[in-house]
Amino acid sequence: NLDKNGTLSFSYFQRGSMYYIESLNDNIHKNSKNIDMAISDLTNAIKLDSSKSIYYYMRADSYYNLLVGNKKNNSRHKALKNDTWNESLLIFDVAIADFKKSLSLDYNDPKPYEMLGDLYFESIRYKEAIISYYKYLEIAELDKDIYARTYLRIGDSKLFSKNPEGNYCEEYKKSCDLGSRRGCQLYKSYKCKN
Repeated sequence: NLDKNGTLSFSYFQRGSMYYIESLNDNIHKNSKNIDMAISDLTNAIKLDSSKSIYYYMRADSYYNLLVGNKKNNSRHKALKNDTWNESLLIFDVAIADFKKSLSLDYNDPKPYEMLGDLYFESIRYKEAIISYYKYLEIAELDKDIYARTYLRIGDSKLFSKNPEGNYCEEYKKSCDLGSRRGCQLYKSYKCKN
């Protein structure tokens, strides 16, 4: 192990986390260099200490922010348009691999399951999204708003996957029952049976 006392890897992790937090403000400032710096520092932290699930989680979340979280940021969205869809899928795959590695190191953490569901959903892998969302619901202790959001995403995944066994109405109904206005609208708009 290159980092016997953990201080150097933790320093990279801390700085990478700071860049990540700054990248969340990039929507306002239209500056995307912070996410690249976060990924670089988190990669260095992992090289020095590959036993920390949080390092993988943060790097995966940084990739997620790069691909999905900044859709409203025009400068980042334009940069992604310069890439081909296949190149974007490769980045999705790297983020998915990091979330899976995070889970292999700490399988009791529910958050990577939610993020995996979101990544699978955004990369049009709806069946995998559904599995991840259900696992998230199974192990997480959530408030009703988060349950409502997750059931809504499961319903969307079932609807978009065009899976005949997938009853999206059931998921929209659960979301509606938990207070989601959008869940209620979708439940009514698709004329789901009561």
